[in-house]
Amino acid sequence: ITVSGTNFSPGAQVCITTCTNPDVTVNATAFNNADSLTANVTLAAGAVVSARDVIVNTNSTSATLPAAFDVIATPTITNVGPPSSRGQGAAGQVIPITGTGFLQPAAAGLTPPPAGATVTFPNAGIAVNSVTWNSATSLSANITVSSAAATGPTPLVVDNQDLGNTATNSFTVNPAPVISSINPPAMGQGVNGKLLTINGNNFVAGAVVSFPTGSGITAGPTTVVSSILMTVPVTIAWNAAVQPDLLTVTNADAGW
Repeated sequence: ITVSGTNFSPGAQVCITTCTNPDVTVNATAFNNADSLTANVTLAAGAVVSARDVIVNTNSTSATLPAAFDVIATPTITNVGPPSSRGQGAAGQVIPITGTGFLQPAAAGLTPPPAGATVTFPNAGIAVNSVTWNSATSLSANITVSSAAATGPTPLVVDNQDLGNTATNSFTVNPAPVISSINPPAMGQGVNGKLLTINGNNFVAGAVVSFPTGSGITAGPTTVVSSILMTVPVTIAWNAAVQPDLLTVTNADAGW
C-alpha cells in the first residue's frame, strides 16, 4: 500500500492500528521520498472486517490517519442460478449469484474506488459480458457460451479485485442439440399442422423448433419423445417462398 503525507524520513515505519497487530502485518516499509512510503502488508485469513488506523513512526515523531485502511470481507458463494447451467451457443444469459461479501464498484469510503466484484470462468468458451452488483449478497452475470465451449461442470469464480481470496462455485455447460435428419424433408405450401419428425442428439424437455421470421413456416408445440427424437406440427402459408429453409432446435437451456 502507498502512504502519502509530508516530512517522512528514511527509516520511517508504517503500522496498521498498532505495530504489533496480529491480523494485519506490515512486512516492510520502503521510503520513496519525504511525501511517500510504500508498505508491504499481509492480512490474516481471519482478519476482522473493519476500518483501521494507519500509523507512521519516524525517528522522533508519529502520525496517525484514522480509519484509512479497510479490511474487506472475503466473498463467498452460496448459490448459482437458477439457472446454474446453460447450453452451448446460449447468448446473453443472466446468471444470478447469491453469497456474501460482494464488493460494490466505487464503494463509498474506499480510496481509490474499487472496481468491484468480477465473475470469471476458467472455461475459455464462456464469455462474461457484464456483471451487475445488486447488493453485498447478490450479483447478476450476463454470459455467452460459445458453440465450441467444453461441456460439463466448470468453476464460477467471484473476485473482489482486492488481492484477497476468491469464491468458487460450480456452473455446468450442457451439450447443444444436434439434428441428424428430419422426416419428411420437404412439405408443400398450404400444409396445416403436418407432423415433422426430428432425429438427433441432446434433445431435452422444453426444447422448441423454430423457422426464420418471414419464411411463412410456423412450428407448433414441440414434443420431446427422447434425447434423440422429437416431433412438431408444421404449418406452411400458401404464399411461402419455395426454397430450402433453416430449422432450428433450441433447448430449454438456450443451447442450440
